[in-house]
Amino acid sequence: MVRLVKDNALCCYRAGLYSSVVLLQLVTSLITICFFYRVGTMPGISTNQKRCCKKLMERIFCKSKDEIAPLLEQDKATQEDVKFHVATSTNGHKMLEVCRCMHDAKITVGVSHRHNDVWYQVQSIVENALNEEETTLTETVETAIGAIQWGENNCPSKMPSSLHQQFIQLVEKIVTANFPQFPSQETESIEAYLAVLQNSILKELMSTGNCSNPALMLETYAKCFDKCIFSQLHKALERNLQANDLFMLLCWVANTYKSEQLMGHPAIKDHSLKNLDSVLCSSWIEKARKILLNTIQIKAEGRLENILQNEFQSPISSPANGNDEEFIKLYVDTIQVLNSSITEAKRISDSLTSEVETICCQQLLIFIQKYQGHVKKQNCSKTKKICEEHQFRIVNNCCHLREYVEKITEDKTDDSYKIAIRSLEETESQATKLLLQGPVHKLKIGFKDYFKKEGKSIEETINDITELFRRALPMKKQMAYKIMVDKAYQQTCLEYFNALLNSVYNRLLKKWGNVEHRIYQDANILHRTFENLSPGVENHVGLICRVNDILKTKDPEALKLDAAVYFSNNPEISVQQLSALLKWRGDIPSSEIRSILDMCSKVVANKEVNQTVAVRTPLWLPFCCCAEED
Repeated sequence: MVRLVKDNALCCYRAGLYSSVVLLQLVTSLITICFFYRVGTMPGISTNQKRCCKKLMERIFCKSKDEIAPLLEQDKATQEDVKFHVATSTNGHKMLEVCRCMHDAKITVGVSHRHNDVWYQVQSIVENALNEEETTLTETVETAIGAIQWGENNCPSKMPSSLHQQFIQLVEKIVTANFPQFPSQETESIEAYLAVLQNSILKELMSTGNCSNPALMLETYAKCFDKCIFSQLHKALERNLQANDLFMLLCWVANTYKSEQLMGHPAIKDHSLKNLDSVLCSSWIEKARKILLNTIQIKAEGRLENILQNEFQSPISSPANGNDEEFIKLYVDTIQVLNSSITEAKRISDSLTSEVETICCQQLLIFIQKYQGHVKKQNCSKTKKICEEHQFRIVNNCCHLREYVEKITEDKTDDSYKIAIRSLEETESQATKLLLQGPVHKLKIGFKDYFKKEGKSIEETINDITELFRRALPMKKQMAYKIMVDKAYQQTCLEYFNALLNSVYNRLLKKWGNVEHRIYQDANILHRTFENLSPGVENHVGLICRVNDILKTKDPEALKLDAAVYFSNNPEISVQQLSALLKWRGDIPSSEIRSILDMCSKVVANKEVNQTVAVRTPLWLPFCCCAEED
């Protein structure tokens, strides 16, 4: 091939050295040959003219005498002889010679009535050559490109204006005819089709490096492939593709098509990328995007509905015997359905990811509201009692779904986000209340007896609520377990605080001797108990421990600060409860209590609590868990 390119260049150079007379003889001879090729005979050519024509052809085409002899040694050659010679030249990838004859014939004065005949005949040869097997397609197309380039270099002013376009049309026709078609059956792999398409196109484009004019070859082929690719991709969108197939096509167009793996390959990108039609690409992406978003919505809606139906049919009266898969099934399946689309969208673009997340949020909101309604219906049922494990499961689902909503929602001020979070919090709160309702009721009674009667320990008093979590030990790894222990811990401290306020200080003093020390001991026991149930649980006994700060402080101004710190650090208590604590002490005048409460309200409202006071800890009980908290 390299030899042919060099020979053609030498021919063009030599041709430029001839005088106009010699060129006229050459052109006349070539026209005669072309005419002979068309009509099948060469009448009126003398022996000297044959020899002259033969020598000129040798010089121009760099052909040996043996190659041309069969054509000129007969006085009367038949049309079949000429066809055979042309076929031999074509099969040998020397079609450039035939094309040159056609050029000369079209631009020479005096043979205009033969122009079209010669052109259409040679065009037919070019087209036939282009239609050869794929293994020779590049080489045969190269000869046609060479013919065009020869005409542009040697006679641009007389070059037919439509010749280049006609060649491009020929290439488009052949590329389209041989282009791999998108799978017609849904069972065929789209991924495999894209791999074959990518490999075949890159192979064709890379092979143009050996052509006499690789730039023209690349530009022409890149345009043709670009059209054919998006023609097939538009056909693909007419099919009922699944979301994962649409993601695959979009990802291929966005990340592979113009990358180094195909059109952006370093060896061809200077000519291939600049000839791609950006409108073709952008219009297809926009159409695919709309279809994808609609498909994702339908897919999410259907699958989430199936998840809800499975949840509605699951047993609520009997435990699943520690089946972790069943326990986490609802929220895991829900997140998986939505997250699969979001993850795929992230491979394509940020804007598509945002749109997909919006659709997922909308579908998740609908799902959450339906789930909330289903849970309410279960709780109102008088025929089916909901087991503890199922309530734990509801709390667990709400916690994980709330976490996921916060993760995928960009605009936290959006109404849909607020509704989703509120619905989950309400559902979780109701399940928590039902779980703790019985143990807390017993806890209230137990603490009432604890402060009134002799001989009852704090461990015995809180046994019912701790037993609930011992029964739930198989779920200890779940988020719901930790959350429920935390809530039970808070509720226990609050019930202890309320029962303490309902007792009489002087009676406790008579019963225990040192009331403040007993309160600290109880606080330590409560904290160790819940720490054993859930290691690392947040310390909530500050509500109890800091009561001693109120009881021991004598200075009125210091008492105001201590009360303000206590009130701001324990938002679960009300002003009425703080007032009851100050009265419980028994030695604070009503006017001073009102003054303290006014200051507490102002400090909390303005968030001006002096934090240095908040860390003031009694030095006489450094072992207390409250001191460790600080």
